[in-house]
Amino acid sequence: MNIKDLARGEAQSKIRTVSGIVKHFPMVVLAAALMPCGQGVAQNITATLVGTVKDQQGAVIPEARVTAKNIETGIAQATMSNALGEYRIEYLPVGRYTVLATATGFKKVEQGNVVLTVDETQRVDLTMTVGADTETVTVDAAPPQVDTTTAEIGRTVENKEITTLPLVNRDVYTLLALTPGVQQSATDTTHGHGMPLQVTYINGGANNGESGVSYYLDGGLNMTFSSNTGLIIPNPDAVDEFRVETNNYSAEYGRFGAGVVTVITKSGTNQIHGSAFEFYRDGNFNATPWDALSNPPLHRNQFGATLGGPIVHNRAFFFGSYGGLRQITSTILNSAVLPTALERQGNFSQSAIIPYDPTTGKLFDYNNTPGWIPPDRLDPTALALLNPPAGLPGIPAVPNEPGNVYQAAIVIPYNTDEFLARVDDSLAQNQRIFVDYYNTSGL
Repeated sequence: MNIKDLARGEAQSKIRTVSGIVKHFPMVVLAAALMPCGQGVAQNITATLVGTVKDQQGAVIPEARVTAKNIETGIAQATMSNALGEYRIEYLPVGRYTVLATATGFKKVEQGNVVLTVDETQRVDLTMTVGADTETVTVDAAPPQVDTTTAEIGRTVENKEITTLPLVNRDVYTLLALTPGVQQSATDTTHGHGMPLQVTYINGGANNGESGVSYYLDGGLNMTFSSNTGLIIPNPDAVDEFRVETNNYSAEYGRFGAGVVTVITKSGTNQIHGSAFEFYRDGNFNATPWDALSNPPLHRNQFGATLGGPIVHNRAFFFGSYGGLRQITSTILNSAVLPTALERQGNFSQSAIIPYDPTTGKLFDYNNTPGWIPPDRLDPTALALLNPPAGLPGIPAVPNEPGNVYQAAIVIPYNTDEFLARVDDSLAQNQRIFVDYYNTSGL
C-alpha cells in the first residue's frame, strides 16, 4: 500500500499493483507490499489526472471537489482542489472517464470523453459557471491527449490498434514498430533458451543479441535474466494496451537506457464481455519458397477465448483468458541427389564422373565394363546405408523430386497453452487492489 499526500494535504491510501506473473512453470505468486510514502516493487501501470479549476473570468476556485468516474466499471475517485485551484488524482486504472467538478455557488461541470492511458499524466482543466449547484454543464468534446506535465517521449498503442491491425502470428510485440525510434523488433530464437525471446532496439541501441529495453507486464518485470530479453505476453484478446517510452522516462525505470515497454492486461467491467478466436494457417495455402523444391509442411492453429464481468457491481470484477497454439513446421534438407540403380551396384559406367582405383590409378573395370567397381571392393557400411534392414534409416531408394533429387523435411511440432486470471477489487473510494495469474507452457 502506498500513502501519498495530495494537494490538499489529505492522506489518501493507495494500494499499488499486486501482480502475480508466472512464466513457464505452474505456480501462483501473490504478493502485497505495505510501504508508506514510497514506491512498491511494481512499476506504474495506472494513469494520473491533473488540472486546474477556474471560473469564467479565469480566477481559480479552491475547495472544488473533483471526481473521476470510470465509465466501464463505475468506480469513482475524488479529491479537492488546493488554494491555487489545482487538483491531482493518481493511480487511476486506464480507460474512459467522466470528470465532475462541484463547488459552492457554481454549477456542476462534467467533462466527458476523457481517455486515460497507461503510465501517462492527462491534463483536464475545468471551467465553472456561477449558478446553482443543482444544474450541470456537460462538455462532450474530448480534451487533447497531450502530456504537458512530463518530459517523457513515447507512444501508447491502444486496444483498437491491437484488435484491428494485422498481427503476424498474433504477436502483440510486432506493434512496437509503430513507435518512432524503434528500429527493430523481432522474436529471437537463436539463443537456445528453449523459448521465444523478444529483442527490441530503440534509438541506436546496440544490436548484439542482448536487449537494452525493460519489459513489464501488469507492473511486474517480464524478462529473462540470462539474456535480458523480453518474455512472451498474453494473446491480443487479453491485452488492453501497452506503452513504449523511448526517452526521458522516470527514474523508477532504472534498469536499461534504451527504452521501456509496459503491457497491461484487460480487466472486467460491469458488463459481461468475452470473445472467442481461431486463426488457421496451412502449407496448402502458401507458395513454394524460393529455396525449396516443394512446399514444406506447415500447420498452425491458434485458438482461445476470453471472459470478463462483475463480481460485485461497481466494485469487484474478474477477467480470464485461455490461448492455445498447435503448430507443425519443418526444416528442409535440400540438394540430396540419389544414386541411380546402376550406381547402387557399383556401376558408374553411365555416370558423369567415373571413379578410378586408388591402388592402381586406373579406371575400375569389372566384367569388361570401365567404371564398374568390383563387388568385393564395395564398402559394407555404404551397402548397409543403400540397403538398410527393415525399420532402420538409410538412403531412400526412390526420388521425390525431378532430377533424381530427394528432398527431406524434419517435422518440428510446437504446442503451447497460456492461462490468465485476474481479479480487481475497489476496497474503498481511494483503495484498489488487483491480483493476476499468468502461466505459459510449451512443448
